[in-house]
Order: sequence, then structure tokens, then C-alpha cells
Amino acid sequence: MANKFVRGLIFTGGIVGGGNSGAGPVFAFKFMYEFFGFCCNGTSSLNTPGGFASTTPSNFPANFTGIATTIAAGSNGVSLPQGTINVASTTNFPTSGTIFVYTSTGTQTVAYTGLNAGTQFTGCTGGTGTMSTGNNVTSNRINAMGSDGYTNPTTIFRTDGYSDFFSASTIPFTSNMVGKQLVTWKPGSNSTEDSIYNIIAFKSTNNIVINVNNGGTPSPPDGYKPSFTSRSSINYRVVDMGDAGKTSGATNNGNYLVFQFDPTGINAGQATSQIQIIMNDQGGGIPTGRWNYNISPGGTWNGSAFTDGTGVVTGPALTNAGGSSGTMSINMWGDRSYIICHSKDTGNPNGSGFHIHMEIPDRLYAQSQDLNPIAIEIQGGNVSPQFTTTSTSTGYGGGFVMKAADGVARGYRTSVKALIGDGNASSTVPNIANPPGNSLSDFRAGANPFTGNLLNSPGFLTLPGVVGQYSLARVRLRNARFANVFMPQFTRFSSNGDFILISQGAALPWDKTVLPYTLFPF
Repeated sequence: MANKFVRGLIFTGGIVGGGNSGAGPVFAFKFMYEFFGFCCNGTSSLNTPGGFASTTPSNFPANFTGIATTIAAGSNGVSLPQGTINVASTTNFPTSGTIFVYTSTGTQTVAYTGLNAGTQFTGCTGGTGTMSTGNNVTSNRINAMGSDGYTNPTTIFRTDGYSDFFSASTIPFTSNMVGKQLVTWKPGSNSTEDSIYNIIAFKSTNNIVINVNNGGTPSPPDGYKPSFTSRSSINYRVVDMGDAGKTSGATNNGNYLVFQFDPTGINAGQATSQIQIIMNDQGGGIPTGRWNYNISPGGTWNGSAFTDGTGVVTGPALTNAGGSSGTMSINMWGDRSYIICHSKDTGNPNGSGFHIHMEIPDRLYAQSQDLNPIAIEIQGGNVSPQFTTTSTSTGYGGGFVMKAADGVARGYRTSVKALIGDGNASSTVPNIANPPGNSLSDFRAGANPFTGNLLNSPGFLTLPGVVGQYSLARVRLRNARFANVFMPQFTRFSSNGDFILISQGAALPWDKTVLPYTLFPF
């Protein structure tokens, strides 16, 4: 497994309900669905994501996640406009609305007024070109999709990330796709080019321009600038994230996704552990302002409940979560075993957005003692900076929750190695020992100028004072490191993998990329 990223993507159009200040979590749900389901866990299917429970993984409206079908034989060789369009199935499509139909002249926008017999759109108007059996028909949340995408190596680097994306044998793109998002992946790929990109320009029906800085691969020869390499047979979806978030019913309390995490190469014998994230009302008329969750170490979701569930854990209020201004920044990290998402809105300047971190950590106990460790941490938006380490009950200092041996979900403290002191006398103050300490602000806990590395520590989740419940160093976080707090934000360093400092000494996975902008622009 390899880390994949969405880096500082600026998303516009994120308003639900006329400026609801709690709308940000709806769009974060959608971005996580696309990123974890396709970029990290995508298969050959263009509309069924991996990375989620196999049975009823979501109760969001189907048009929120995206609906697709294909042209049936009854419309083969028929040209648009046409009053009735025959398809394989109209299941989950709204009873009226807009669809995108792929024809000989490209992606066509077609309005319809009804459905018939489960296989027909009726009252259709608009569009040109000849339809063929098997051509894609999608809801208006998915503008186009295909498996013939390709990229050429980037040779010119611009601060706006201007890079071409092509389709090899189809002509799916239109000018209306500018401002939408391109989701790309190749099944089984470890490339960081599997990501979500803003579409910034339209060149032709088989060529759009995207911002490669949102994903990309560190480029040769310096290995720093985001770029495209030569790739073909790329799966892609052009997604209207804004319209998806505005889908009727998307903000309902109780909407959920059941994430499923792959333990391959991490912990022997571990199940595909699951976490259900549930959208809930935080009060004050904000229907999307809290993410509650249910932890299932054994991955036992049966479509309606967990057989090893702990019961729902109440998450923090996602104050300043985004959505009031319609402009948000999205950052995501992930592979098949973890996902981290941070979201922030320009309309809420008093906080640092919110984030969620879910992962299978390294097991430190024997397999028989701790079979299926899985951890989650959610930080609400009324705190600063983006990832806090100093709190004993929230953030990376004390906000991780795991299911303990007795089946109870409990909050864990994050312990790190002492970064200063060896017990010897100080060379500058004779006869006074320099004791091991835990102060991440001590100036002596700094970078090593001879190796270019940064003194840092893994994080160990600890549950002190609860007898029989893995009281000390239960697991080691795989996707976080901790260093001193005075090093500049976005300092990059290596520690059994590449990391980047985010805030208060917390560092997250990275890949040496240097961006022409900050990850957290507002």
C-alpha cells in the first residue's frame, strides 16, 4: 500500500440551504467517498467504490454518491433528441431531472420528466448524436466517466498546476465541466497521481486541463514539483461535488458511511475492521454539525447493524466546519488502511476547520491479546491550530478512541518518546543533569544539521488507570509522527517514510512534494 493525497484543493460551490454554516461536513463526506472509495480502493468499476462495507455501506441518497446506467438495445442507433431513452435500469434515478448521455458527438445534457417500467427515461429533450448500446448514462452528479484516460509527462511547471488530461478513444468532456472535480485511479496502483483534481480549463472533447498540484507525483530531476508521468488506461469520474452536496436528503440526520480498512501487511490475522461515521445534529438548527461513530474491530456490519458494535459514540461538534461561504480547502491522506481528511471554510475564520483520522495502527500486544486494533480521532472546528497535540482529551494529544478489551470505546492519550536529555551533566552548566523530558518546546530538541533529519517520535496510544484494558502503549500510530513545536510548519523530514509538519509538532505522511501554495490557505 502507498500513501495518496489531495493537497490543498480549493472547492467552491459548497453551500447547502442558503449558507448553512454546518454544511461543510456534507461536502467532506462526498470528498472522502470519492477519495477513499476510488483513489485509494478503486476497482475496474466506474461507479461502485471499494473501501466500504459490502452490504448497504451508505444510506445517503443515491444521487449523492452518483448513479449510472447504460444505453439499452431499444435506443441503439437512435439519434438525440428523442422523447424516450431506453436504458439497462433507471433504479435510484430521480423521477425527473437531468441526465448525461454519451453519444457519437460526446457527452450530452438531456432533461427528462418521467421514468417508465424501470428501463426508460420519458419526456426527454435535448442532446445530439447517435446512441449506442452500452454507452454511459449518468445522473447530473457525475458528468462523465471512463477507463481510457491518459497523461503525458509534465514538462512545464506552473503555480496553477496547469496540466493536460486526455481520453484516448472517447470524447466525454465539455466546457461545462470546468470548475468540477476529476477523480482518477488505476486498480492496484500505488501512484500518488490517483487523486482528485480541480478542472480548470477545457481544450477539446477529449482534453481537459486540471491542477496537478492537487495530487501528482514529485517530478524529476529534483523530485519536488507535482507532475504527471506517462500513464494510460486511467479510470476517471468527472464529479459535480457542489451539486452532490445539495442533493435532497443529503443533510439528513442519521446518514452514514461504513468505512472498511485493509490490514494487509500491518497486523497478522486482523479482520477488515470497520468504522461507521454518522451525520448528526449538533443543535441550533445545524443538521450536519456533528459526526458520531461506531467502531467495529471485527468488521461485522450486516447492512443494518454491527454484531460487535460498541453503540454509537458521540463525536465533537464540528463548529466552524465550513459551508457558509461556499469556498473550502480540502486536504486528504490515505491508502487502503487509513484516511485523514481536513476541511476548512473561508466563512469561518475563528477556527481551523475540522479533521478526522481513522487507521489500523501497529499492534504492540500479542495477536491473541489484541486481535483487531482500530483507532479514530475527530477534532471539531472551534480550536486552533489544525491538529492540536497539547490537549488531554481532544486532537492528537488525547482525542483518539479505540474499543478496549471489555468492548467499551474509550479515549486514549498519545504518548511519545522523550525528545531531550540523556541524564548526563550539561556541558554548559556543570554538575546539573540534563534529565529526560517531555517538553516539545525545548530548543535542544531540534533538527540534526549533519543528517538533515528531524528528531521525532512515533505516537503510542495509552490508556492509563483502567485495569486490564491495555493500560500502556497499546498500539503505535502508523500515520503520524511528533517533533518539537518550534520547527516551521511544513518542514519535511524522513522517519521510516516521509512526513511533513502540520502544527504543534504533529506530522503527517508526505512524499517530498513542494507546493506553490500552503495546504491551509484560510
